[in-house]
Amino acid sequence: TCSAMSGEPTVVTSATRHRPHAHARSAGLFLVAALVAPLVPWELAQAQAVEADDSRSYSVGDGAELTPAPTAEDAAAWDTFVKIATPEVASELLTSYTVFDDPESDTHASVGQSADDPAFWTLEVNAAREAGLELEQTMVHEYAHLLSLNVDEVELDAPSCTTLVLAEGCALAGSMLVSFHEQFWAPYGSAAPDADNADVDVAEAFYSQHEEAFVDDYAATNVVEDFAETYMVFVVEDRPTSDSAVAEKLD
Repeated sequence: TCSAMSGEPTVVTSATRHRPHAHARSAGLFLVAALVAPLVPWELAQAQAVEADDSRSYSVGDGAELTPAPTAEDAAAWDTFVKIATPEVASELLTSYTVFDDPESDTHASVGQSADDPAFWTLEVNAAREAGLELEQTMVHEYAHLLSLNVDEVELDAPSCTTLVLAEGCALAGSMLVSFHEQFWAPYGSAAPDADNADVDVAEAFYSQHEEAFVDDYAATNVVEDFAETYMVFVVEDRPTSDSAVAEKLD
């Protein structure tokens, strides 16, 4: 992990989870309805940040304090995340925060396991993409990844795995992702994308067959992204009054 003083983005060599533009299932998903860029595999998130020339990196200390002192814009985005995650969670799980400006990138933000210690995480935000409600939605999505992929939910170095094999490790029995998978993904059997699928074509084909079951097309990428997108909608949207598959997920 690069130091906060280096001015270079954090290089994460393990799993990275990001949120790109997502096609909305309905106009009721706030600004998600206006996002029309294609799906992007999360592996691209880190490369896009690394290529940015004007990235700014900060270390996360106690109480979610940043070092060095952030710019006003970077501090505002960070404060949005901390408001969602709480200072305790932010300082406990995150070691660094990086902001880059790339208007050509479809990535809004990403979290990834630290290269130094995969028990800890990094947060990266594309300042060229994030503002207002869109920023809040993305930060809720990334927070959902931290909730469902931390060491209380995933065993990092499991010798074997009988639940869900993820890039981050083995999802523990009774974990959020295992429970979510058993209820909403296991019924699809082998027709469902793998738990770590990042293939755009696979995701789009699956979404086209089961559009009514997902809050947007990016959620159909894999169970991890479905959990995060569904959690985001759960937080920012009113509960649906229908008896649809999406309503069941949000209940």
